[in-house]
Amino acid sequence: MDSNCESIEKLSATAIRSEMSASANAICNAIIIHDEIHSTNRWMMDELTAGRLCKGDICIAESQTNGRGRLGRKWESPGNSGLYASLLWSEKNGEFSEKNASLLTLAMGVAVANALKGIGISEIGIKWPNDILMREKKISGILVERVVKNSVTYWVVGIGLNIGGEIPVVDSSAVMPGSLSECYPDSLEKRNYIASKIFCSVFESCSDLFMRGGESVVQSWGSYDYLNGKKIVIKNADGTVLRGMAGGVFDDGSLRVFHGSVIARYYSGETSVRIQ
Repeated sequence: MDSNCESIEKLSATAIRSEMSASANAICNAIIIHDEIHSTNRWMMDELTAGRLCKGDICIAESQTNGRGRLGRKWESPGNSGLYASLLWSEKNGEFSEKNASLLTLAMGVAVANALKGIGISEIGIKWPNDILMREKKISGILVERVVKNSVTYWVVGIGLNIGGEIPVVDSSAVMPGSLSECYPDSLEKRNYIASKIFCSVFESCSDLFMRGGESVVQSWGSYDYLNGKKIVIKNADGTVLRGMAGGVFDDGSLRVFHGSVIARYYSGETSVRIQ
């Protein structure tokens, strides 16, 4: 579908809220929509530092000039063809540690996958830790960042979803990019509906995770786990490269890898993974 066609639905806070559940609307504080900014995560972190945001705020951009993925990778964000959004969550006790960002990333991936499944998309998988796949093509990614301000821990959850139009080159991973429109007809005309279902699922997942812990996340992850049982190549932050077999995730969201008879643990902030 031509990304410049007249059937593209303009993103609207009112339209998104009208499709959200009552419980999600109660959590959602404000929806701020920009025609173009550098990055929704960067904007949200800057505004948070300035004291202008609170839990439940959502920032959306029609396009980003400097969209970011995990490990500093660029996320291409062409205008009027996707959903580029960041949501703000907070906790006062700070018990959910920075290392547990791996678990939060997994939870957000499961939330997006559940939302897509809920609107009728099949063949959804998640490549650890943050790539949402449809028919083995990457259509979405998650970027979770942590900020501590006045003894309150804030989590900025960035979501990028290719809905239609031009398919961008997402990053240097081995997974081919795709878009939701390949399986979901008229997806560009339903961007507000799609966004609402994703936000509902993310808010529900955050509430569940911070209240009950990550057991249900790990269980749900198993049904979407794209890497499980596959031979993989792991590149660590220090440049070392290892090979092994993916074996699911640990309770904290870290990746379990079998190197022969040795079981190793890898965290998302330190490791990149591709299929061998």
